[in-house]
Amino acid sequence: LNLFPLNPQNYILQFMTEKEVLVEEYYFASDTSIYIDNLDPGKYMLKLIYDDNGNHEWDTGNYTEHLQPEKVTYYSKQLEIRGNWEIEEEWIIKKE
Repeated sequence: LNLFPLNPQNYILQFMTEKEVLVEEYYFASDTSIYIDNLDPGKYMLKLIYDDNGNHEWDTGNYTEHLQPEKVTYYSKQLEIRGNWEIEEEWIIKKE
């Protein structure tokens, strides 16, 4: 998986099953490549959290301090992993 953020900042990438069970979690701040191996065949999804404060966790915001929750976005397609296959994906990350 090759990730290309257009804005440098802290990110959390979560690799999850289609039922949103967390499989792996990665932290990065600039262009990066991630290799994930030994996965069970199945459908997976990618969730990206814009870690604005760099604390390596999603923050819900704070009403009294007028802070919004950290932005979350998902990769546009579901990944289907097959036994003994390799796939390569690229994600250009834009803050909406």
